[in-house]
Amino acid sequence: MISFKRKLMDKFFHGIFFFSAVFAIMITIGVIWFVLVQGLRPFVTGNRHGVYSAISFLTGDAWYPRRAIYGIGYMIISTLLATFWAVVIAIPIALGTAIFIVEFAPKWLATICQFCIECLAGIPSVFYGIFGFISLLPLIKRISPYPYGESLLAVILILAIMSLPTMCLIMINALKRVDPIYKEGSFALGTSQRQTIISVMLPVSKAGIMSGVMMGAARAIGETMAVALVAGNRERGFVSGPFQTVRLLTTNIVMEQSYAAGLHAQLLWSTAIVLLIFIILINMILRRINGSAQK
Repeated sequence: MISFKRKLMDKFFHGIFFFSAVFAIMITIGVIWFVLVQGLRPFVTGNRHGVYSAISFLTGDAWYPRRAIYGIGYMIISTLLATFWAVVIAIPIALGTAIFIVEFAPKWLATICQFCIECLAGIPSVFYGIFGFISLLPLIKRISPYPYGESLLAVILILAIMSLPTMCLIMINALKRVDPIYKEGSFALGTSQRQTIISVMLPVSKAGIMSGVMMGAARAIGETMAVALVAGNRERGFVSGPFQTVRLLTTNIVMEQSYAAGLHAQLLWSTAIVLLIFIILINMILRRINGSAQK
């Protein structure tokens, strides 16, 4: 028979866990609500700071607050291009590293490699930006047709480096969770280790690998300080080459939020809504991948 004290303690901890879950949900809802309220005001009639066209805002190719021109279309394209190519570059490196650590490296070397990757994942993003500013930009400047190193290419490389540890750690865990019976069955059929990895381990751990990719993309699309130092932050024009300067959604917010006022400040929150939509879409895709893997 369960004692009264034990029942009381169970209810107490149940209440704590329930409160924690509700608190996390309320914080999330509060942040989303605040961003939506602030960011949708410029497009609603009766806004005391003025009304701005949502179409012009989303498709515009110039951002000149002093001239009351607010277009983030070129920032959206730059953000998507930088995130896409950063993920494309990071995927083979992260996957190859994960396979090496799980399947080929001796235990002592695998431990060292994983520890280094965990350290990379914990480094503040501004350090990556400083590294890119000091080491990467001079190299790009040597091969660039422009007299500067700030460019889309620099942003892509920095984001690839930053998203790499997150991807790699999740992929390592996914490969480690593969049931040994699958590998043993494959070896029993006479396949090599390479064939087992390609034909058995990767398909079985596909959901975990894709989760790593999506988390890396989320890390890349939401990055701010690192890319602010290497992007160049152009004020107008869609990017047409890897050596041109760019301005991303996140850097646009962080550079101007401290002094913006009125309609300018509200449209920065509108920029945050666009960024929030991208993050929500990535999380929805991630949930769908995990749901498909569990069926």
